[in-house]
Amino acid sequence: MVPAEVLRKTAEARGLPLRSTPRVLLLDDGDFTRELRQMVQPSGATEASEGGRWEKAAREAAEERWLVAKHETVGLYDEAGSRILLRKEADAPDNPLEWVLAHEVGHALQAQNFRLFEPHQIPTADGRLAYQALLEGDATLAMLAYLALDNWVPMRRAVAITIRDVLAGDLSSMEAWAGDEVLAKADPGLREEFVFPYASGTFFLAQLHRAGGFPLVNRVFQHPPYTTEHVLHVEKYLAGEPVQWPGLPALPPGYREVARSSFGELQTRALLMDCVSERGAIIAAEGWGGDMYSLAEGGHGQLLLWNTVWDTEADAQQFHRAMAKCGTAEEARQLLAYRGKRVSFAAGGTAQLLSWYHSQMLATPITAAEPTAPFGKVALVPVPPEAPAEHPIIRGRVFSSRHLGVQLPIPEGYTAKIDGTDLVAEAPGDRAGLLILTYSPLLVSSGSMGTLFSSLRHEIEQRLDGPRMRIESNGVSETALGRASERAWRIEGTPARVSARAVPICSNTGSIVLTTFVTDPAEARIIEAAVARASWMSRDLPVCGELNP
Repeated sequence: MVPAEVLRKTAEARGLPLRSTPRVLLLDDGDFTRELRQMVQPSGATEASEGGRWEKAAREAAEERWLVAKHETVGLYDEAGSRILLRKEADAPDNPLEWVLAHEVGHALQAQNFRLFEPHQIPTADGRLAYQALLEGDATLAMLAYLALDNWVPMRRAVAITIRDVLAGDLSSMEAWAGDEVLAKADPGLREEFVFPYASGTFFLAQLHRAGGFPLVNRVFQHPPYTTEHVLHVEKYLAGEPVQWPGLPALPPGYREVARSSFGELQTRALLMDCVSERGAIIAAEGWGGDMYSLAEGGHGQLLLWNTVWDTEADAQQFHRAMAKCGTAEEARQLLAYRGKRVSFAAGGTAQLLSWYHSQMLATPITAAEPTAPFGKVALVPVPPEAPAEHPIIRGRVFSSRHLGVQLPIPEGYTAKIDGTDLVAEAPGDRAGLLILTYSPLLVSSGSMGTLFSSLRHEIEQRLDGPRMRIESNGVSETALGRASERAWRIEGTPARVSARAVPICSNTGSIVLTTFVTDPAEARIIEAAVARASWMSRDLPVCGELNP
């Protein structure tokens, strides 16, 4: 990993200037943890961090939050010190520090190009989680853009693959992280708090990127999502669906409010996971329209009031049924009440007091702004399902691939086989001739062709186990399939010649590759006679759905 190259390429791929270059520091576990401890303030991470009987629970929650952060965090961007800190022990083949660095460069680009909010400027915990999802989702897209650029992959394809992966693996759920021992033991709400910004934030912005690229993603920083509902349901964000804020009644004499905030759809879902299945919790929380809760304590104990509003009466009833499974039928009758699209929850105090609170909460006014679409009309572009590749066939000495849209006669006298989606044709006996037809998913450019040809050369040299190849020619040539980038090599100390020709397909998002190996002109003429008769079966290639979804 060359940090300067990662910084430069990430800024280029994300399309934002890196106005100042942060220092990149590779720290051992102890130094990294000390730096992390200074930047993370666990005591301020919970709504109920002060006040008598809630204080112990708040301290315990803050300590659990710190333990998860210490285990999960492998990179940090320190804006004040203009530094990127990486934990070197975290370097792994499936998640190298190069990727982590690109992610943290994404945070540096945010700080240098957008007006960002501080946590204390966002009034609710739910709003802070939604904003964090914007930051982490965008940084993950920056990392994805870096990887796409570095590996000659179209960003459109990389985003589509990400969306498919999320849909296939349901990465917005806890199952995706079930193998993580520390997260698996954490409270469901805390697990959601750590997973949500990355998984759901990336999915949210990936859908917007597909609709309008990074220019649209940049505009989200001017109109950030202010509820987790907006992040979980991008169509509600684009419609500007407002939160319905229900009021809360006054506390009884002798009680002091410790905290007031909103759980939002995400933490409502997490609360329900203690009562119903994960899938049931997700479904029961989906119709969330707004909520407000108050934690209080007084001479008669602790008091929790939670007032919720739902999109429809059916949504309210569904939530009520799920919440009723959190206790006995008698407890549900005392703690829960609903009317129309409203559901109230009250715990603490006498049955008579709780009944009075329910009547008050169900009657409090609801405050909601008019729906305002942040960008006007934006059309989301669904990712088509990944179609299985149709296997090629050899019929009557002709190789046909509907997936690639191409057919090619087998060279005269050669034996042929199909290897996956590739054709491999070889001369019999002592004759040295080989023709391979395959395809490359690399974007077609001068740089990517160099990468493709270098990869082919390395693979051939490994198979030859010794002899080296020197470039004989490099340029373009005309083939029966169209103009191709071509490179030819001579194998040192032998008469053998290797050539590779790449014909662009699917708007230059991939190429058909013809590779030949011959030792004498006669074999070359036999192979070239077959290549000259190659043809397109169709210009509407199914493989384009894979290369340019």
